[in-house]
This record gives sequence, structure tokens and C-alpha cells, in this order.
Amino acid sequence: MKIRDKFAAEPRTFSFEFSPPRTPDAVIRLFETAERLRGLAQSLLAFSRPAAEEATSLDPNEVVERALDLCRYQTLKAGVRLERALAPGLPRILGVPNQLEMALINLIVNAAQAMNERPTRELRLSTEADGDMVKIRVADTGPGIPPRLQASIFEPFVTTKPEGQGTGLGLSTVLMVVERHHGKIDFTTAPERGTTFTLTLPAIR
Repeated sequence: MKIRDKFAAEPRTFSFEFSPPRTPDAVIRLFETAERLRGLAQSLLAFSRPAAEEATSLDPNEVVERALDLCRYQTLKAGVRLERALAPGLPRILGVPNQLEMALINLIVNAAQAMNERPTRELRLSTEADGDMVKIRVADTGPGIPPRLQASIFEPFVTTKPEGQGTGLGLSTVLMVVERHHGKIDFTTAPERGTTFTLTLPAIR
């Protein structure tokens, strides 16, 4: 008997398994994954391709306020207490609003996420004039940056977040934006006492 005829003569039973409908948690995870991929794509584009926007005269405090408005939901959701200390009468800076706001949003969201498991969640944004420079500080009460990462924290794909959270391009993008504006960024950090990032940008003379 041919093999084909043998299988045709024998009764066969077929079984099918149907996956249950996706739970709300699964949908949320899919959405979060899509958001991370979108964020990664945007960060890669920002990191690799110079923006074509034209620089304009800006009030540093207005840049800070707009950045806070754009990430207000993330800070509220994280239970962060926000404090402002914006110096009045600052000299203006020359910059691209979207780029500077994106840099500050990265710092603010990173700070909020770093404080996720902390009993005290305070975020302080401050500005000041320092000679012919303007300084913008973003300070948190998070766990601090681990010593092993401090020397490489601005390198691409270096992150303090758990696997699956973040792209590791946030601080690289911030550094790129600050350098395009002829400024610099540095930080101070202490274990269990938080981290402060300082953006130093030239004022318009």
C-alpha cells in the first residue's frame, strides 16, 4: 500500500488551540513596547541627523517652563514633587527651542524614573546667570549614578535603567544638543542622595 493510501485509509483527529483574548495587561505591555520603539527611532534620528531648525533668541526660563508642561503627566504619574527656582531677569540665549526642550524633557523624565522606588521624590529645576553664561540645573533625590557608569554615562546605549526600560540614548542626545548650542553639561551625584545635571549655555551678548 502506498503511503498516501495508508494515510487516507486511517482516521485522523485534528486538534486546534485557540489563544485566549489578550488581557488588559498584555495590551498595556504591547503599547509600552511600541512607545519604547518609537522613542528609540526618534532618538536615533535626533542623534544621527542634525536638525534644520534655525536658532533664535530665547528666554531660558520659558524653555524650562515649556519642557515641564510637556512632561507634566509623567512627573505627576510618578508622584514627583516639583520645585522651581528660576532666576528672574536672565540674559537670553541663542538656541533651537525644540532641541533644548527635548534635552530638558530627557533629563526630567530620567530623573522621575530614577526616583520610582524612592520614598522621597523631589525634582528641582533652577536657573541662574554666571558671567556670560546661563546655567540650568535638574536635580533629583534618586539613588545616584553608579560609580561604574559615571565615566561613560553620556555614551550611546549606556543606561542605569533595568533591561527593557529606556534606550540608552537619552543622555547622548542631551549632550549632542548642548554641544550644538556651544555649551557643556556636567553632573554631580552621590549614592542615595541624588543627581544634579547642569547645562551651561552661552548668553547672547
